[in-house]
Amino acid sequence: MIAYFYKIVKVLHDGSFVSSYVPGKACCTYTIGQITRAPEWLAKEGYHLTVFDDKHIALRWLYGSLTLANTCMAVLLAKADVTDIAARPARSINFEFLKSGVFPKIMSSDTDLSDEEWPNGTVFVRQLEVMDLLYKLDDSALRAFESFKL
Repeated sequence: MIAYFYKIVKVLHDGSFVSSYVPGKACCTYTIGQITRAPEWLAKEGYHLTVFDDKHIALRWLYGSLTLANTCMAVLLAKADVTDIAARPARSINFEFLKSGVFPKIMSSDTDLSDEEWPNGTVFVRQLEVMDLLYKLDDSALRAFESFKL
């Protein structure tokens, strides 16, 4: 059985789509019509691709994070087999570990994991296929957003 999800991505200057906030060696590239998987070093530890299960939640999260992103962002429609839905890890990994491409060996230190919880509606999938570009916030939309900030 197929389920549909919403993936928030960063749009690069060449028009390609990459992970929205995951840096360095953890970053994934997303292409319409192709299957994407998390890097093997993360997947073997149970950290897979993050998607949202509701378009409205994805859009709210996208707008809420615009000031952090300071870049062109988009929402992609993706599909995954329900058998590819994975358990959600209890906590997210610190960005420094994600950038380095090394999973922390001992998960007891506060520096190993972020204290941030996963946003509402977050689902982990082992692999997904990007179906279509649903919504893109380009540079002009970001400038308009910036002009309304107090």
